[in-house]
Amino acid sequence: MDYKEIAKKIMKLTGETNNICGYTSCMIRLRVSVKNLGKVDLEGLKTVDYGGRVYQTVYEKT
Repeated sequence: MDYKEIAKKIMKLTGETNNICGYTSCMIRLRVSVKNLGKVDLEGLKTVDYGGRVYQTVYEKT
């Protein structure tokens, strides 16, 4: 699993760095605070391959 590639995909689908206010993570969850939820490609994020592992990603507008 190439974590850098996964991170690049998530960043692109989240609306790039200027849309991200902050993030936190734990073992199976990634929480991302964004400025504009409309810039987040939620359908595209569902297609990210995490190498067969299951993760939950939560997006919230701040």
